[in-house]
Amino acid sequence: MSLARNTAVIGGLTLVSRVFGFARDLILAAVIGAGPVADAFYAALRFPNLFRRLFAEGAFSQAFIPVYAKTLAEQGEEAADRLASEALSVLVFATSVLTGLAILFMPWINRVMFAGYADNPEIFNLATLLTQLTMPYLIGISVATLFSGALNARGRFFAAAAAPTLFNIALLISAAFFHDDPVEAAIAAAVAVSISGVLQAVWVAWGARRSARARGRQVWR
Repeated sequence: MSLARNTAVIGGLTLVSRVFGFARDLILAAVIGAGPVADAFYAALRFPNLFRRLFAEGAFSQAFIPVYAKTLAEQGEEAADRLASEALSVLVFATSVLTGLAILFMPWINRVMFAGYADNPEIFNLATLLTQLTMPYLIGISVATLFSGALNARGRFFAAAAAPTLFNIALLISAAFFHDDPVEAAIAAAVAVSISGVLQAVWVAWGARRSARARGRQVWR
C-alpha cells in the first residue's frame, strides 16, 4: 500500500467512526437523559477507560509495538508471532484478573470514584452495577489493540481502523431496543460496551488470521 492509500483508509474509517460516535452521543442523550442515570452511566465508562489507557493505548502499546516491529525485521515472522502469542497470553491473564477484582470490589471502589452519590443508594448502586457490566470491555479492547499493533507493524491498517466503529454501532443497537426507560437503557448500553470489546477483538483477530493465511502461516495461538 502507498502512503496516500494508507492515509485514505485510516482517515476515511476514522471519519465514519466519528459520525457514528456523534449519532451515538445524540441518541444516548435522548434515551438516558442528562440526570443522575446519565451520571451513573458515564461514571461506569470512566473506570474501564482508565485501565484501557494503560493496557490498550498506553504503556503496553508503547512497549509492545516497537519490540514486535523490531523482532519482525531482525528475526523474522516466526519469532515475531511467537512474541505476540506470549504477549497475548500475559495480556489476557492480567486484564482478566484485574477485571475480576474490579467487579468484586466495585461497591467499595465506587465510594471513591462515585463519592458524590454515596448518599443516594439507588443511583450509587446503579453506578456500581453499570461499572461491573462495563469492566469486561477492558479485556476485549486490550486484545484488539494487541492484534491491531501487530497488523499495523505489517502494513495492514483496515481492520484496526474499522474496529472502533463497532463500539458505536453496539451502543446504537442497544438504544434502539431499550429506549422506554432510562435505567434499562443505561444497563443495556453498559452491556453493549462489553459486547463491543469482544466484537472488536474478534474483528481484528479475524483480520490477523486473514493476514496470516495470506502469508501461508497460522495465526498466533
